[in-house]
Amino acid sequence: MRLVRYKGTDKEALLRKIKQDLGSDAVIVHTSFIKKKGVMKLFGKSECEIIAAKGDFKVIKDYQQHPANVRNQLLKKIYGDTEVGAHRDKAQVLTSLNIDSLTKEVKELKKIVSDVKDKINHKELVGCPEELFDGYMELVNNEVSNKMSEQLIRRVEKTLKFEELKDKNTIKTAIRKTVLSLIRCSDGIDLVKGQCATVAFVGPTGMGKTTTIAKLAAIYKLRKNKEVAIIANDTYRIAAATQIKRIAELINIPIRIATLPADVRRAVQEFKNVDLILIDTAGRSQHNKSKMYELKEVLAAAEPDETHLVVSVTTHPNTIMEVIQRFSDCNFDRIVLTKLDEAARLGLILDVLSKVDKNLSFITTGQNIPQDIEVADANRLAKLIVGEESIARVEVKD
Repeated sequence: MRLVRYKGTDKEALLRKIKQDLGSDAVIVHTSFIKKKGVMKLFGKSECEIIAAKGDFKVIKDYQQHPANVRNQLLKKIYGDTEVGAHRDKAQVLTSLNIDSLTKEVKELKKIVSDVKDKINHKELVGCPEELFDGYMELVNNEVSNKMSEQLIRRVEKTLKFEELKDKNTIKTAIRKTVLSLIRCSDGIDLVKGQCATVAFVGPTGMGKTTTIAKLAAIYKLRKNKEVAIIANDTYRIAAATQIKRIAELINIPIRIATLPADVRRAVQEFKNVDLILIDTAGRSQHNKSKMYELKEVLAAAEPDETHLVVSVTTHPNTIMEVIQRFSDCNFDRIVLTKLDEAARLGLILDVLSKVDKNLSFITTGQNIPQDIEVADANRLAKLIVGEESIARVEVKD
């Protein structure tokens, strides 16, 4: 294997140089940007450093058995025999090279070897055309699972013509459209003029139900000029009840605390002339059968037109799937995804969305009331998942 280090301020120029020197089958194993030191760092561009590899990757297979030997080989390939290999005595090497610097380089090289190994293993595993491999790795880097990434790339491969595989923008668009096809969204809440819509929100504790309801109450009351009422069934958490009561007072909407199913039924009847009733149910663990039964009794009393399951994207996908399965007895018909701003990457939720036959109604992107909530939009979510767009505060539009 041949490893070559390239440095410069223009990354694209470096990539062209690598292709010219090493050929199109070269592997980019490490890229970093180094800020200039001293006063000039305020005015100059950051220096880009790329390490590229070409040739026999047998060294990767040897790494786990003889890591020290492999690191020495890599040091020689990058720095040349005159700097490292010429020093036959280990003590001479440590004297001539700064120990801290060498330790840092060894750590860097260990990461490089690991990255090369991962890329080679991925290529062998996926077996996709070379032109689509970067797209596959981009999905994986955005935390789409390996299995889902492979499925998406195979679907993209079937949709593109041979000549289209040469265009990176065409490939990116095809990947986004394929992701888009797995996402189902509704228009938030369905309101019919002259009719009262009763909407219940369910889900485990800590998913953001109360904050979501506060945002929606403010939006429908203040921006959409709708008559809104809140029924708070979450009396277990004092903080949640206090928060929702304070919001109701601030925006001048009626609220009723309803502990029992009979209380919920009476409150729904009391508010039957408003445009929208929002019901904040108590958070229930999906593992607690008695609490889940209580929730079903509350919903039976409320007879909601819509039931939205609230889940956080910071929750592990396997747990989200378990929540969805356990709450299916509540006959929820829509899903609210919360805390998108707290997730490093959103690719993990694609596995969930691809397996669930429910529409997304809203997404939340922060704690600010009412700004940080959006009607779910499949195009925006697809761009977020593939990394083409970042979370920004886009307010619900009228």
